[in-house]
Amino acid sequence: GKYSSKQNCTTIELTKDALNMETNISNMWAISVETAELIEEFSSDVEQVISSKYTPMLSVNHDGESVKIYSIQKDGKICDIVVCSISHSEGVIVRIVGDDITLSQAASLISTQ
Repeated sequence: GKYSSKQNCTTIELTKDALNMETNISNMWAISVETAELIEEFSSDVEQVISSKYTPMLSVNHDGESVKIYSIQKDGKICDIVVCSISHSEGVIVRIVGDDITLSQAASLISTQ
């Protein structure tokens, strides 16, 4: 993707096999950027993509950090979750794709990776 070859940027992609879990989660991607210039560009790119496809679930602003959670539902079940965290020093987006994902599954996955 756009950010995978940039300096001060880390990208990760995990498949179900790499997650090593009996789970309904099929993929997980994460991107982290760490300079003010990249954070501004990243934040703008994320907002463009997210606002056209995803429904907001949660938004928290605290001490200069913004955390937002978005989802896509299919047949009343969450099949795609995006967690976006932007602060003055780092921008991070995590996307989890699967079938009938719960917020607790997403939270435990993000905290262990």
